[in-house]
Amino acid sequence: MTRGCEHAVLPLSVVVPAYDEAAGLESAVEALVAWRGDRSAEIILVDDGSTDETPRIMERLRQRMPLVRTIGWRRNRGRGAALREGILAARGRVVLTTEADQSWSTATLESLCSAVEDERADLALASPHLPPGGFENVPLSRRLLSRAANTLAGRVLGHSITMATGMTRAYRRGVLREIASPRDDKAFHLDTLCRAIRAGLRVVEIPAVVRWPDGPNGRRGPRRPLRSLELAHQAVAHLVVLGEHLWRTMA
Repeated sequence: MTRGCEHAVLPLSVVVPAYDEAAGLESAVEALVAWRGDRSAEIILVDDGSTDETPRIMERLRQRMPLVRTIGWRRNRGRGAALREGILAARGRVVLTTEADQSWSTATLESLCSAVEDERADLALASPHLPPGGFENVPLSRRLLSRAANTLAGRVLGHSITMATGMTRAYRRGVLREIASPRDDKAFHLDTLCRAIRAGLRVVEIPAVVRWPDGPNGRRGPRRPLRSLELAHQAVAHLVVLGEHLWRTMA
């Protein structure tokens, strides 16, 4: 169910999928609202079947902030499903997708939006692997995993892409129905990028620093660790997407 603003074309839609993000969601949305100021925009919060206070926090934010719209369902369907529902409901000429934990600075978000607004790109990706971007407060194991996965993806795609699997990116709204992946899992990001490349769309990367939330002594807790089974599933899903991309480009 979608709640919030009436239909109209806006400069920007920000889509934020969330699953059990109660700890930091409110401050993240407040930061997004402060960033946009009085500029016309909407923030679409998508609850992917959270089991904590996330749905209630979203409803409170919707009632308090005119920019906020909410979508949600009871069963966890996956990040891809949450993103797809959010971006297809978006009314902005630019659609920005990002995490619910302030991992990226608003300066990075502004740069992504500007790349699309200035018609330099149909799709702009935030990349910590592209200098002078980088990682802060991210475990070495996750940094190495990200680099390995994205190096492989970049080689298969045949583009100088360094961050093919990231969520934080900006799209030109007019291309979304053409390229939005039907996948419900985290391979949604890679599959959508593959579809954009096959469609001949303009893709650019913006160097960015990703900073994970503080640990137990900070104002917010650490991210949920990936379990081995979940990690294996993600790896297989991404390999399937890359294999399909190769097959389609060679056919």
